[in-house]
Order: sequence, then structure tokens, then C-alpha cells
Amino acid sequence: MSEKILAILEPEKEYANLFLSFLEEKQELPYKIRVFTKEQALQEFLKEATVDVLLAAERSNYKELEGICLLYTSDAAEE
Repeated sequence: MSEKILAILEPEKEYANLFLSFLEEKQELPYKIRVFTKEQALQEFLKEATVDVLLAAERSNYKELEGICLLYTSDAAEE
């Protein structure tokens, strides 16, 4: 059985790396985690692999995927 993949699309590299570090500490997380700071890099990855869950920053405005659970994040202070 192949690993499930959780992809994170976050344009801010520092935040993306901090979030990745946080998630990697959660040992029971049932996903392999991949982080992307550019939509083009995610598109290239999708040519070779399947993503089960995509966590995308709302500002990325990424809506082109079918068959993937797409979750958006937003800044609570702005809402």
C-alpha cells in the first residue's frame, strides 16, 4: 500500500518550513508531507505522484485540482 501524501502550498518559505517541522513532530500523522512554495513546483510533482490532501494558503488562490481534499488556510486577524 502506498503512502498517503499531504501537500502544503504556502508561498512564505519560512512559515512553510516551520509548519513542516511542527507536523513532523506528530509521529502518528498518517501522511508523507511535501511542502511547496510555488504552484509550478506542485504542478510538476503532480505529474509524477498523487496528493491525497492539499493544504493551501488562501492567498495562493489554487483551485485547479480535482479529486483532492483541498483545505485553505487564512489569517484569522483578517477575518
